[in-house]
Amino acid sequence: MDAKIPVALTRDYSNIRVYNPALPEVRQRINNIVKDLITKYDVDGVHLDDYFYPDLPADESLNDSAEFKANVKKNTKGEYEMSLADFRRNNVNLAIKGIHDVIQATRPEVVFSISPAGNNDNNYNHLYADVLKWSREGWAEAIIPQLYSPMGSGKTNFNHRLHWWAQFTYNNALFVGYGIYRFDPASTEASYQTSEDLAKQFAFASTIRKVQGSVLYSALNMLENKTDIMAVLREVYKNPAVLPYLGKAKAVLPGSPTGLQINGSELKWTGPANAYFAVYRSNGAGKTATVIAVTREMKQTLPQKGTYFVTAVSKKDNAESEPSQEISYK
Repeated sequence: MDAKIPVALTRDYSNIRVYNPALPEVRQRINNIVKDLITKYDVDGVHLDDYFYPDLPADESLNDSAEFKANVKKNTKGEYEMSLADFRRNNVNLAIKGIHDVIQATRPEVVFSISPAGNNDNNYNHLYADVLKWSREGWAEAIIPQLYSPMGSGKTNFNHRLHWWAQFTYNNALFVGYGIYRFDPASTEASYQTSEDLAKQFAFASTIRKVQGSVLYSALNMLENKTDIMAVLREVYKNPAVLPYLGKAKAVLPGSPTGLQINGSELKWTGPANAYFAVYRSNGAGKTATVIAVTREMKQTLPQKGTYFVTAVSKKDNAESEPSQEISYK
């Protein structure tokens, strides 16, 4: 064991060594690590994967009865005031809230995201992760369920899982975690032998209003590209996108770009410092504009005739300004 991690803070199981979630010293250590990370480095976010309490083999159980008895009081009838399962969930809740609080106190623009398992029953009853409480309390800016299942009619399929998460998302952004690692011509599941199902998953997610983005697992599988998933991804991501503002406080908007002018096909403008810029083509009153480019320069070659405007986006937290005045490229 690394000498930097005190043995007393850990718990060993047959297939994993973990920090002991029941110990206040462990939660404080995690808080200190997060504070050190976001103070020393200009990171945009802190992300947790789906392991909270370990998912153990069927013949092994969590060895935490001593911590339960030491930390949970009994009532006048001699009964414990909470169950062992609730004790575990509370330990995880305290850890999640602790990370949230230290980020908000140190650098509130840092995004705290969590990627739970797609099956929330498993989160709640086996990993002791009460994700819906975190969502209600707003302890994370983004929750990214791992929806690593194909489209279909069953309750465990991608579309049904996503529909469920969309209903039970409260005070956070909802992103979709796509399991691109599963797409392989050698898969025993027909849905993964081509990239067709991946295209269907993205198409379905695009119909869910609450979905604000996507995360792919993993980058290695993009390089392997076993079922030409890159053809799907190129189509999905063919247009640039502006990162959303995920802060809890009301956004402080940068100033709008000014002085737009066109020379030939090149659009130029003046904008605030500490910002990058989004160039939009207008599609007419009442219609959603098209993002043409996201750039750190104050110029952009325009792809076609039309009416354009520019916004400034804060480098600090992605707060986006009001649009500039429009300009016509004739």
